[in-house]
Amino acid sequence: MKRFALTTAILVGSSALTGCSISPTYTVRVDNETNRPLRATLERRPTINEVISMDSGKVGANESRVLGPSTARPLERVYIVIGDRTDLHALPESVELRRGEWIVTIEAGSMTSWGTYELSVRKADEPLVKDEADAGSDG
Repeated sequence: MKRFALTTAILVGSSALTGCSISPTYTVRVDNETNRPLRATLERRPTINEVISMDSGKVGANESRVLGPSTARPLERVYIVIGDRTDLHALPESVELRRGEWIVTIEAGSMTSWGTYELSVRKADEPLVKDEADAGSDG
């Protein structure tokens, strides 16, 4: 009986690990509400010393851009990094993300804020990227 319980526990544990092996997907819409173009990068950081860009692009003043969908390995840390290449004194801002779809809003920093801009992150209420199947069924 103990052998059966142990075998069952091993099978359940291995199936749980197999379920975790599905690569998480990340999609981010960046809404730039400032009057300057910024650079947005979706990056994963497998180790402290390793940074891998998943997607990036310029987001013009008062424009939006979608980064992704991109996948990362399970348990890897994924960040959205916002930087201003025209201001050499401004450090890039980064926020860690969980899997899924996110909206990042960038606003000009206030007089009391530390940085030149402020980021707010919220979960997307609706899909940011249309499925190919949905796009074909419009007409």
